[in-house]
Amino acid sequence: MPTRRDRPWLRYYGAAPAGLDYPRVTLYEAVAATAQRSPQASAWDFFGTTATYRELLASIDAAAAALMDAKICRRGKTDELPPGEEGEICISGPAVMAGCLDDAQATAETLKVHADGRIWLHTGDRVRRDEDGFFYFTVRAKRMIKSSGFNVYPAQVESVLYQHPAVLDACVIGVPDEAQVERVEAVVVLKGAAQESDATAQALIEFCRERLIKWSCPREIEFRRELPKTRVGTIDFKALVAEHAARSKG
Repeated sequence: MPTRRDRPWLRYYGAAPAGLDYPRVTLYEAVAATAQRSPQASAWDFFGTTATYRELLASIDAAAAALMDAKICRRGKTDELPPGEEGEICISGPAVMAGCLDDAQATAETLKVHADGRIWLHTGDRVRRDEDGFFYFTVRAKRMIKSSGFNVYPAQVESVLYQHPAVLDACVIGVPDEAQVERVEAVVVLKGAAQESDATAQALIEFCRERLIKWSCPREIEFRRELPKTRVGTIDFKALVAEHAARSKG
């Protein structure tokens, strides 16, 4: 008799942020574990935003996905870029939001009428598309850090920090710096057995230096017992940036 853990009923699976305290695992570990328990199921790689309601670039609901269009535009502009160039992914279709509640300025910045007469949602996500039409996500443009003229992608730094056995949670932010414009700072939650200390902070910085280019490595490590979360359970990096700004003014 198959158990619920075997999931004989499962046909498709994917991943999305959740507000529950799941053990920290990589996407590959999660997919591998699910594939082992449910070999009859298929993994779907998809992309979506709250403002567009559902998955966009691939979807189990093929009929709905067919009504949604995506293209890569120059950042902040409406002209479409050719394959191979990185820009902002814009979405159009019936699932796009009507606007930002009580915020006309944000609506105007996010929803724009393009030359085709259609309304396109500017997601703020940096993506490129290849010659075959496949999209490759790079980073949330709003999260990208400019340090000494280099683009630093927080998700890349965070993925390295999560490889360290002492790290439970991590969020990388950019903080103002006179010399570098922004410097990279990591806010880290350690696992129970680990000790918060200058030595541990330096060990994490050295761990990053062994795996990342110089400009992507955190200059500072701040330890916390927990990180702020959004309503959907993701780490609220904006709250951390705001807290740092408030401390700097104080």
